[in-house]
Amino acid sequence: MGAAPGRRWIRIFGLTALVLAARMTGSSSPAAAAEPSWGSLRLAFDERYDDNIIQLSPRDLDRLQNPTPSQQARNIAANRFSIDTPDDFVSIPRLSTGLRTTWLRDLPTTFSLDGSFYRYRDNPIKNYESYRLSVLQPLHRGKHATTVRLYYSLTPSFYVRNMVSDIAVEEGVVPLTSPVRRLEARYKKAILQIQMDQAVLPDRLWLELIAGDEERNYDHFFNERDSEMPYYAAGPIWTPLTGGRLRLGATFRREDLHTRGSRGDPFIHDDVSSRRDVVTAEARVRWGAKGRRKSISAEYEDERRVYVTTDVNDAFHFDRTDKRRYATLTFRADLKGGWFLAASGERDTNRSHFAAPGLATDPSDATDFDENLYTVSLGYAFGARDKEKMTP
Repeated sequence: MGAAPGRRWIRIFGLTALVLAARMTGSSSPAAAAEPSWGSLRLAFDERYDDNIIQLSPRDLDRLQNPTPSQQARNIAANRFSIDTPDDFVSIPRLSTGLRTTWLRDLPTTFSLDGSFYRYRDNPIKNYESYRLSVLQPLHRGKHATTVRLYYSLTPSFYVRNMVSDIAVEEGVVPLTSPVRRLEARYKKAILQIQMDQAVLPDRLWLELIAGDEERNYDHFFNERDSEMPYYAAGPIWTPLTGGRLRLGATFRREDLHTRGSRGDPFIHDDVSSRRDVVTAEARVRWGAKGRRKSISAEYEDERRVYVTTDVNDAFHFDRTDKRRYATLTFRADLKGGWFLAASGERDTNRSHFAAPGLATDPSDATDFDENLYTVSLGYAFGARDKEKMTP
């Protein structure tokens, strides 16, 4: 796949970071101004229950949970599953640290680094880590403040599910038998994003603009799924009450996923290239004094995903449309001395519509599924009292 646009994003981000570093350490600024003036550290531990960890369809859930002897033998022969249970408890230690510098008068630059470590109790094949580095820079203060945020996130390895590999069959690694033996599919994911928040009405209305690129690099046997996905989003954020007690937001997002499979390889008929339109609505209610605040937030996301392959031999993606919906409800409470507690419930659903209904075989990737997640979080924020809120 062509990764040149992604590399350009990385160069832009790297050059921006170097410029910021140079400005912080340059001899033209006073030494005191280049020194860090603020730091924070946040530690948290999440305990989550996920009832469908690899987003299996009802048919595959039944295959895993209630197989007949013949189904069990076929599942083993096909290596259909590498998980033992469709659900699992997930322990998630999280670490976030921040540093603020004052290389520009009254426009402090904030650097932050986050790490999350997902550990599955019964299915360790799903274990993974995620890291994010971000730079937050106000460009203008006052009534019409402008803030820009750059961030880069990395997931080094993520297990998706067991899938049929056309490359493995061609190379003879997996014999062409019935059923064809599946392999464990993993990818590395990197996201580079720039976001701008522009105050339109002071303390009331903001406009959020986002542009980014996501790259996924699968292991060798699934090269046709390597992808690059530029995306763009925009939407308003409205706080009609003083102090940000009520926050309302809406966003429209366009994603264009381009995969290697779309280049016309005559031996590969798995092209997951797609165009995605996502509409998100969110609301948050907050109350209580500073340091003891509580909030309830809700978010609803509706996505229409259209697969764009023109290969009629790709029966699982040709003329296919998915409808995906995501909803979450979260309660958060700040406790004494920097402690905080949160609880959330999430529901993710997908429904796939194929040009050829009643397919004789099953797609490797996710189709119809329902997934519910329930999470409880406890954490402690060092330096929380000194942290300045930079976004609405």
